Amino acid sequence: MILNLCANEYLRLTQARGTALEVLEGAVWVTEAGRHADALVERGRRFEVGGDGLVLVGTDTRATGSARIALRPATAPALEWLLRRAASLLELLASGIRARQTAVALAALSDRSLRDIGLRRDQIESVARGRGPLQLL
Repeated sequence: MILNLCANEYLRLTQARGTALEVLEGAVWVTEAGRHADALVERGRRFEVGGDGLVLVGTDTRATGSARIALRPATAPALEWLLRRAASLLELLASGIRARQTAVALAALSDRSLRDIGLRRDQIESVARGRGPLQLL
């Protein structure tokens, strides 16, 4: 969500833990309950809300007097877990594909070529999966 704040306008947030505030134009100050000091957030910078208490956002009148900000809601913990799990599964799939490609390439070698690299045909699957006597790059 993109918001324009003029001089003497304030944005009031509650229950906003994890929400990211990015300043697109101008500068804003942010006061968050529980933090020891206010934060001055300038153009191109971000501020992430750390708690669920009251957060006040106002323009820095020393700058242009107005500001344009983007608010990005916090990602739900379940969604974060799902995204991490999906990335993990994709890496596992990619690893399996690389192992299969390695096994196919090794199986295509002659017995003599395999002996030259110190490998027996029955070791191909183990080596391709990184569990054999050789470490292939």
